[in-house]
This record gives sequence, C-alpha cells and structure tokens, in this order.
Amino acid sequence: MLNKLKSYLSHSKVSQKLLLMLLTTAIVTAAIVLFSTFSILRFAIHTQVEPDYVSNLKLFIEQQSSFEQIKTRLPLLSRISAQSIKLHQLTFFDDQGELILHHGNAPKSKHLHQLYAHFLNDTGHTPKIFEVSLKDGSHFTALAAYNYRIEQLLNSKFLLMSVALLFTAILLIRVIQMQSKRWLIEPILHLKAVTHQVSSHQNYSVRANKVYFDEIGNLVDAFNTMLSQIQARDHLLTDARDKANRAQQRAETSSMETARTNLRLEEEARVRSAMERKLLEFQDFLNGIINSMPSMLIALTPRYRITLWNKRAEQLSSIPAGQAINHRIDDVFPNMLFYLDLVHQASSTGTTQNVSQAEFKIAGETRYFSIMIYPLNESGLEDVVIKLDDITDEKHLQELVVQSEKMMSLGGLAAGMAHEINNPLGGILQNVQNLTRRLSPGLPKNQQVAEDLGLSMQDIGLYLKSREVPELIDNITRAGHRAVDIVTNMLQFSRNADPTLELCNIIELTKQALEIARTETTFNELQQHHSLTIREHYTDGIPAVPCIQSEIEQVIINLLKNAAQVLSEHGSPSGTPEILLTVKQQDNYAVIQVQDNGIGMDDKTRRKVFDPFFTTKDIGKGTGLGLSVSYFIISSHHHGLLDVTSEPNKGACFTIKLPFRSLRVQSS
Repeated sequence: MLNKLKSYLSHSKVSQKLLLMLLTTAIVTAAIVLFSTFSILRFAIHTQVEPDYVSNLKLFIEQQSSFEQIKTRLPLLSRISAQSIKLHQLTFFDDQGELILHHGNAPKSKHLHQLYAHFLNDTGHTPKIFEVSLKDGSHFTALAAYNYRIEQLLNSKFLLMSVALLFTAILLIRVIQMQSKRWLIEPILHLKAVTHQVSSHQNYSVRANKVYFDEIGNLVDAFNTMLSQIQARDHLLTDARDKANRAQQRAETSSMETARTNLRLEEEARVRSAMERKLLEFQDFLNGIINSMPSMLIALTPRYRITLWNKRAEQLSSIPAGQAINHRIDDVFPNMLFYLDLVHQASSTGTTQNVSQAEFKIAGETRYFSIMIYPLNESGLEDVVIKLDDITDEKHLQELVVQSEKMMSLGGLAAGMAHEINNPLGGILQNVQNLTRRLSPGLPKNQQVAEDLGLSMQDIGLYLKSREVPELIDNITRAGHRAVDIVTNMLQFSRNADPTLELCNIIELTKQALEIARTETTFNELQQHHSLTIREHYTDGIPAVPCIQSEIEQVIINLLKNAAQVLSEHGSPSGTPEILLTVKQQDNYAVIQVQDNGIGMDDKTRRKVFDPFFTTKDIGKGTGLGLSVSYFIISSHHHGLLDVTSEPNKGACFTIKLPFRSLRVQSS
C-alpha cells in the first residue's frame, strides 16, 4: 500500500501535490482544532447547561395558573439563567401555529414554522420548541431562542487541551512543510545548480537527476533533452559548411511542414468553432425542453441549494429563476419543507422517492401535486431533481367520475322505491277522496243515511269542524300529493331518456329562483333575526343556455336553501351571515355560483356531499337526497358539471356549469 502511494505521488502533478498539501494542512488544522474545541464546548453545553436551562424555563411557565399570569410574570424570566446561556427571545403560539405573545426581541415572523426556520438559518441563536400545559388546562407551544456565553466555558482545563491540540497541529504542519521541501524545493535547487554549471563552464555533458515523475521531472527531461540537442548541435556546427545544402533543404522542408501544420490548425479551429455552436444550440434545445415541460422541475445540491428552476416553477411560485437559484428550497418554496427528509433519503440511498398526492397552499388556493424525487447518480453528481405535477384537475375529475357512478347505481333503487310507494299511496288518496265525499252535506245519500240514524248533517258538520277534522283531511291530501310529486321525481330520476331542453335566459332564471327562495321560512328568519345579506353579481351579455327551466330553478333553490339552513343553524365565523349569488360566462359554459360564509366543511365531508342519503343534518331534518338529485339533474339532464369547494371555517361555494350548446335543444 505504501509503495503504491509513493508511486502515485511520484507521478502526480505539482499542482496536485500543492493542492494535496494545502488540503491536508487545512483539514488537519480544522479537524483537530475546530472539531476538538467545539466538541468540548458542545459537550459541556448540552450535558450541563442547556437541558437544565430549558427544563427550568418550562417548569417556571407551567407553574403559572393561567396565560394572563404568564404575561404579568414574563419579566421574572431573567432569574432563570445560566452562566453560559443568554435568552434572546421567548414566543408563544396557539394550536394553529399563530403568534399570541412574545418576550425579548421582536420576532421576525408570526408563524411558528417560519420563525423556527429563521433561527435554524441564524447560527447565532439556538431555537427550542416545547409544549406547555398550564394549571387551568390550556395548552400552548413555546419557542425559546438563546445563545451561549462561550467565554464562561473556557476554563483552564479547556485552554490546556486547546494548547495541546494546537501544538499537535503545528507539529503536523511542520512535517508537511518538510515533505513539501523534499517534493518541490530540493529538485528545483538541484536543477538550478546544474543550470549554473552549464552556463558558467559551457559543459553540455552534465545531466540533471530525475527524482519524481511530475512537472519538475518533465522539466528535467526537457532540460536534459535540450542539453543533448545543444551538444549535438555543437558538433553539427563544425560540419556546417559541409552540410549547408542539406540544412537549406531541411529548412525548406520544415517551412512546408509548418505551412501544412498551419493549415491543419486552421481547419481544427473551424471544426472547434462549429462544435461550440452545436453545443450552444443543443444547450438551448435542452433548456427549451425543460422550460416547456408542464411539470415543475427543481434541481438541488446536497445542501438543498437550488441549481435549476424551470418556467413552470416560476409560474406556480411567482418567483423568477434569478431569485431562486443558489437559495435553499425551504426559503423559496416553503411547501417542500416537510419533504426534505425524502430529498435526503434519495440523495443518500440513490433511490427514487415518490409522493402520490401532496396538498400545497399556493396563492391562497389548495392544490394537489404528485412528487418524484430522484438522484443524478449516472452523471456522477450528488444533485437531486424534484419533479412536481399538478394533479388538482385530475383529482376533481376522479371525484366526479366516482360521483357519476354512484348516481347511476341510484337510478335502479329510485325506480324500485317509486313503484313500491305508488300503490299504497294511490289507495290513501282515493280513500281520502271518498271520505271527503261521504262527509259532504250536499250529497243526497249522506242526508238519507243521517236521517235514518236520527242525525243531521249540520250537526255532524259542526262536530267535525270543532274537532278540526276537515283540516286533518286537507293535511293528509297535501301530504299525499307531495308524496306523488316525490314519486314522480324519482321515476324521472330513474329514466335514461333525455328530456327536451329549451333556450333560456340564465340570469332571469336565477333571479326568479332567488325570489322563490326568499319566501322560505329559513330565509325570513335569517333576514329578520340575523341580518342576512344576499349579494348578487351578474355578468351582462351571457348567451341563452339550453336547459329545463323548472329543473335548474329547483337546483338553485335547493342550493340557496342549504346555504340558508347552514347559516341559520351554525352562524358565520365572520359574524354577519352572507350569501353571494354569481352568474358569469367561462369559456363555453354558463357558470352559476352559490357561495356562503358559513362554517364550511372538511375534505372528507366535501367528497361525500353528493352521495345519496348522505346528510349532516339532524335526524328528521333532511333525507340526504337534495344534492344528489341536483347533481343528477345537472350531469344527466344537462350534461353539465356540479362541484363544491370548501374549507373549515371558510364557507362553501357550489358551482354549476351549463354548456351553451346541446344536441337536444328545441328552438321555439
């Protein structure tokens, strides 16, 4: 092994040897001094000072009975100190990570993760996060940032160890210097002595000794070759007159060879210039491919520094490439902060990491991405490439496909239920009709039967009226007709035949539906007791839309009633309930939006909101069929789209999209 090392050093270049010596010197010095010193300091701090300080700080906070008492006793934190620690800042955050209280220097950010990332990049302060539980049962998250007074830790023992380590480093550097003298200076001095001997005594027979096979060794070979050539030419000069003709011929041959060499050099220069142009064109071609890709491409160094930021990344993040290159990925694109462990795993293991679905907040909008992280192993680099594909539209489309399949399966169930309900319902209505006829005083048969029994129809009528029997019969009749309408809708719901569409003014249709919805009891109560605000926004010039007016009115009224019921039962996080009704044109669709500022819904509820029989209302207040039937009307009868976007405490927005063209339009 030692012989191989000596052989390698003998054949190495001088620049490589210099670089090796410099690197060795720097590594030895830095490794011994910095590593040992900081290891001692780090050990002393973390084993003796920091745990006690953080524990005492947490104990002091948890001894307070309430958050208000913490505010009043924050100045007493100066008593909880260590000789080697100085508190820079103490901040408190709620469950959402928002700042609610701070002590010390003003924080750079009001969000827990951003402030923690700031202190991680700031090497002058150490951040620590710990959970705090007060006596009153409340919970908070605290972030303490502090630094160390290093001079208190540098006692005589540490100084003695540092001096010993420094002496060892100096000794190693001296050894390296002696070795460098052996490698570089001695061969140069030897070559200088030989040169002086040649120039002073005109002795061309001496030769320099070659020790190493580096640039100095090559210089020795060239010098010896030059001496041999000079010695040979010295002999040739004596024969110059005899060889003049041959020398002239050699000169002419050399001139011709030089001319040919110049021509070859010119040709090589032209070829090289053409190759450079091709390389530049190929580079532009590659950049065009990268920037034209619909995916977001980011290349990172092992230290998470950005080296590639394509056009799609600029569009999604609104950050130009010039402001992103050479910056950390978590500073430029904070959404990737929670996936840096996958970046490290891909870099360290050389394997591709995948995330099928990641939820990001971009410009206040929730979008979904698939992430692929792969290393550049084959190119010999340690960089990592992150490829992000926006799958928001695909995710929504998948949800719509699943919803359509559910609605198709509901058709058979609706038909069976309608037929089963229709038979007893017909008997109920027929018997109610017969009951009404037999209680009517105008029929002769009723008068005759009453007289045979010794009764009068007037007395019977007064009895029935005093017992509110006619009102009960009317209620039965109205309930029966309502059941008939429900059965009719269910039968229509189950049919596959397309109804006939007519061109309608979508704005007038929406206004009419709103007027009908205003008569509902829920709307009246909200407007009287909670100051409900209904804002309307209509875009002029929208073409006529092919639709079934009664069905679209039914869908809009259903959405308005649902919004009013949510605001009536749960109120609005903003205080004042509000419904925004919007009609606009988007591409080839007329768009109707019903948006409220209620409590909203989580992602799990949002995916089930169009399922048959799914409802969030109390038992007896809803069947769970309103939105599913509305979805069927829009998707099946009108070939449109019905979708919802919502987040907790941010309201909900239902969007209806109706196409302007349909093959089933009947022009009037």
